[in-house]
Amino acid sequence: MYSELLNHKVNIIGFLRKLFVGVVIVALVIFLSSNFLDIQTLWQNIKAIPLYIYFIILSLSFLSYLFRAIRWLNFMRNVEPNLSFFEHFRIYFSGFALTMSPGKLGELMRARYLHRHDVPFSFCVSAFMTERIWDVLIVSILSLFYLSAFLSHWLVFCILSLPFLVIAIIHTSWLDWIISKIKKLDFLKSNIRSFRSLWGCKLNLYAVFLTLMAWSAQGVSLIFILYSMGYSEISPLVIIGIYCVSLLAGAISLLPSGIGATEASMSAILIYMGVPAEAAILATLLTRVLTFWFAILLGFIAFCQLEWQRKI
Repeated sequence: MYSELLNHKVNIIGFLRKLFVGVVIVALVIFLSSNFLDIQTLWQNIKAIPLYIYFIILSLSFLSYLFRAIRWLNFMRNVEPNLSFFEHFRIYFSGFALTMSPGKLGELMRARYLHRHDVPFSFCVSAFMTERIWDVLIVSILSLFYLSAFLSHWLVFCILSLPFLVIAIIHTSWLDWIISKIKKLDFLKSNIRSFRSLWGCKLNLYAVFLTLMAWSAQGVSLIFILYSMGYSEISPLVIIGIYCVSLLAGAISLLPSGIGATEASMSAILIYMGVPAEAAILATLLTRVLTFWFAILLGFIAFCQLEWQRKI
């Protein structure tokens, strides 16, 4: 699998096909919405958003991905201490070009470029898994800003305890015992050490802070959009919670990057919270375009640069 990843010629047409499918889904949502929404009201909401708000949101989105890139850099410094910040960031951003793959596994394409710098494929997989775990944990905790009103105190406590439980499981000797008893998992024994090396106390503190800042920054983007349209009745923390609940709904749907499910859940929750349908759908689409699709654009630029560099 590793050699195939390194030597495989990247299928640009296949990538563009997936990108086209995603755009079609979003366009279909807009088209279906337009059949029962007041287009004039929708247009008024668009005009109500000052241009500088878009710049602020794009800046927040870039800052969010920069936080995640720094988190990745902290992981990579365990095995590659000499590569420049710029090169690491460019390789990290390139993964976003393939983020629409199931489970975001396309982001493992970063190993294709890190191999030239003697970063083992197994370590890239460990870093990828660690990223996904922290993303799910922190987004779940941030979602409590909205869900806490509907959940029991006991369940809220359980969700807040998840990071400590995961760290305990990863470091427990029981994990070694379980793997030793399952022969089919023998291949994990050689990789478990690199995976655990990413769960030290210092790296955990960095990962928590950077992941928290990254996803909060994207949630703040939704706050700016709603408030600029005049819908400031909802608490900022609750809006961040709504954003994160929608991300979880998209992840649970098992659709690539949650396209469709994330937008539908975010719009539905905002409407439930009293935001008019036109404003809720517009805020949802703008947030996704200026965060998720912006990341794909950045990733595609970095991806093309790295592929062009490989051919030189």
